[in-house]
Amino acid sequence: MSPFEIISSTIAVIAIAVNIAALLFLGLQVRQGVQNAAAVDKARQEEWVRRRKEASMQFYMSTLDRREHRMSTLPPDRDGVAIKRYLEDVESDNSKHSAVRTYLSYLEMLGTGVNSGVLDIEVIELYAGGTIVATWNNYGEWIAKTRVKFQSPRIYCQFEMMARDIAQRRSIPMWAPDSIEQVKASASDESAIEIGKL
Repeated sequence: MSPFEIISSTIAVIAIAVNIAALLFLGLQVRQGVQNAAAVDKARQEEWVRRRKEASMQFYMSTLDRREHRMSTLPPDRDGVAIKRYLEDVESDNSKHSAVRTYLSYLEMLGTGVNSGVLDIEVIELYAGGTIVATWNNYGEWIAKTRVKFQSPRIYCQFEMMARDIAQRRSIPMWAPDSIEQVKASASDESAIEIGKL
């Protein structure tokens, strides 16, 4: 082997070694970039969850005076007997009917926020989970009758889905009619009820 071939072979080996080192370095850089992107994505998701929880707390606190006003008008959410008596007069008393609709509409709005992911279910459950389920348990029959009466199965459905989710998380029972016939039989204006689906 001539000196030129030795030098040429040495340069080729060095060039191969440099290329291999460059490829390894590039591979490590790509790997580090992927890890950094995953870390940034995870940090973004954690920040989004934190902000959603914060927004949930702010929303709930900003509606505190509305809930306080409701407490002065309606019976306590957990007092099933008082609520049942109150609901007996709702159809004939516009102010009572308005108070019930306003409160249930608030819970429907809260449920819409929770069910769409805008508000955080964990925060809402911690703040008011028991109250939400108790409210559904005590107003559920009236809501079911209203759905039948107006042939509108989606009335307060977001509230119901939120209450059901919280009840499942807490492993507590939730009111549900035994059947559509039970609801129809107990509805106040049976002549206005046609066969429909809940």
